[in-house]
Amino acid sequence: MDVNTRGGLFGPGGYGGGIFDGSQMGFGGLGQFEQAAAGVQGLGAESGAYRWCSKTEPCPSGDPRVTALQKALNVALKAHGFQLLTVDGKLGAGTCGAIAWSGTLPQSDPLWSTPGIDELMNPSAPSCKTFTYPTPVGSSKPFIPPSTFRAGLPWMEVSAQSGTVQGQINNDLVAHGYNPIAVTGMLDAPMCGAMRVAKDEWGMDYLTAYGGNCQAFQAPTRKALPAPPPGPARADEDEEPHAALTPKKSGVATAWVIGGLAVAAGLAGLYSVSKKG
Repeated sequence: MDVNTRGGLFGPGGYGGGIFDGSQMGFGGLGQFEQAAAGVQGLGAESGAYRWCSKTEPCPSGDPRVTALQKALNVALKAHGFQLLTVDGKLGAGTCGAIAWSGTLPQSDPLWSTPGIDELMNPSAPSCKTFTYPTPVGSSKPFIPPSTFRAGLPWMEVSAQSGTVQGQINNDLVAHGYNPIAVTGMLDAPMCGAMRVAKDEWGMDYLTAYGGNCQAFQAPTRKALPAPPPGPARADEDEEPHAALTPKKSGVATAWVIGGLAVAAGLAGLYSVSKKG
């Protein structure tokens, strides 16, 4: 699949330098689709970065730059048959998922000719802690990009890779409002349960990549939430699936490819600042 690399924006030196090159997550060799969705890892903090918003890290108000970005992304989402983002100016998993999804669009897509789009994408890179792929209109399930990566872990056997993947899953669990699982270093029921939730609810397909040998599933538990701020909850912070094609519904029903496996505090969204040469 051809993807929009936006002038080498997927890592130092160009294509494949993000979390899918194996440098952060031990994956290595994932397909082009996954690499496109990964965004940039390790860019470091930038001035003017957006604030991350979630159920466990609520934002009292929105950012007008994020509002503009959400509006631009909604035009592209609608054109490609996906549910829309809530335009609230808050950068959460839904908006970050739409940013990551936009990296799979060709350079000719009208999104990339939107005035100021590069600048609007820029501050999202160090801010996104995880993301979810958009949900197609008429579906209750997130879009899961095809994955060519397979590395079935051994069931109930200690391995360094199992411990590494558990740590990566925990980054996404925490960012999505779940409690982390125990890092046992083994493919076990809690790990398999967390991978199934990641695939079904967020579109992160750890299960296909690593869970081929799963024999039991134990679902992760949700974190206790802080007291809600005054006013209605915002969809991008809620991370809940929505069915209607309307700007007042979240355009991302919690999903993304295995690339969302956020590493450390900065799973970068798509860093779309450079124009492709």
